[in-house]
Amino acid sequence: MVKVKTFTKYDFSSYQPTYELEKLDEQVNAFFQKENISRVISLCDTATNNENGQIMGIIRVVTYETPVNK
Repeated sequence: MVKVKTFTKYDFSSYQPTYELEKLDEQVNAFFQKENISRVISLCDTATNNENGQIMGIIRVVTYETPVNK
């Protein structure tokens, strides 16, 4: 079955973007391991901005296929 899941990171620091993205990757990878996901169909990141145009968070949407036995 194909499913979609959204992950967010809202305490994004523009001073440490690599660190913030690594933490989001860890969150997504932990979900994949927990749910035994082996096939990702698509993954898309988008930034959210505050009123000054600064990045304040990231939204990651993942489309994946669940194992047959789930």
